[in-house]
Amino acid sequence: MRTGIRGVRVNIESFGDIHSAAAGKLFQRAAERVAKLGWHVQTYSNLGILAPLVDVILKLPVPLVVDHFGRPKAALGTDQPGFAEFLKLLRSGKSM
Repeated sequence: MRTGIRGVRVNIESFGDIHSAAAGKLFQRAAERVAKLGWHVQTYSNLGILAPLVDVILKLPVPLVVDHFGRPKAALGTDQPGFAEFLKLLRSGKSM
C-alpha cells in the first residue's frame, strides 16, 4: 500500500479575523490546485464561516473535509446558527 499526501489544509480558524468571502476564495483556490491530483481540501474552520459558503462548497471540484465538525458549541444544541447548513453539506456528500 502506498502512502503519502492526499489533501491540503486551509486553516481558517487560526488565521485570524477572516470573512466568509475570503475563506471561500481560499477553498476555491486550493480545490482548483489539487483537483487534478484526486486530493481533497481540509479546513479548520467554524460554522459561522462555513454556513454562508454552502453554495461555494457544493461547487468545489473536490470534497471539503471539515476538522472538529465546524466547531459547534454543544451548549447551543442543534438549533445554533450554521448547524443546519453544515448538515446540508454533510448530506450532500461534498463535505465530511
